Amino acid sequence: MWMAKGTAILITGAQPPLLFELALLLFPVGLLGLYARLGGHHGRLRSAGGAVSLVALVAGAIYAGVSAVDPDATGVVPGVAIAGSALGTVVGLVLLGLVTRQTNAFPPPWTRLPLRLGLATPVLLSVVGGMLSEINERLLEVPLVLVAIAWVKLGLLIADPTKEIVSGDATRRPDPSTAAARERGHG
Repeated sequence: MWMAKGTAILITGAQPPLLFELALLLFPVGLLGLYARLGGHHGRLRSAGGAVSLVALVAGAIYAGVSAVDPDATGVVPGVAIAGSALGTVVGLVLLGLVTRQTNAFPPPWTRLPLRLGLATPVLLSVVGGMLSEINERLLEVPLVLVAIAWVKLGLLIADPTKEIVSGDATRRPDPSTAAARERGHG
């Protein structure tokens, strides 16, 4: 969603409807996928990341709901919802990234992707995006598209049902029937 939004703005200067709002829902959904992918590893840290991701999802849903009723909505509720979704997504990404770093959930060099993405996103969007927007307002979208590309890679890593996760003494293998169904395109 963000790649399409950012690319459209870079090319046309106009933001397509609904892409920003839907992205606020899909980022936390992706985090909940990462939470599930990590299984029972690192209980409290993983649980905190999952809880924050749920808060981000609820905040994103509130914003999407308000926007569906009034696309030009401004004020406290939309502002708090956007902030809650964005902050929850970044914090959830950092927390789950810390857990991911301690497992072999992803092959090298991708083990640190969630943590690095969580730490880099605020800097890329605010500092780099801010500097680029001084040159041309549309250039604010360049770091946004880069972040979106990293999220696509993260999604592909999360969706890999064949990767075994090892952390300490615990090993969790994917359910073979689920992996086989996905390979056949049924899962």
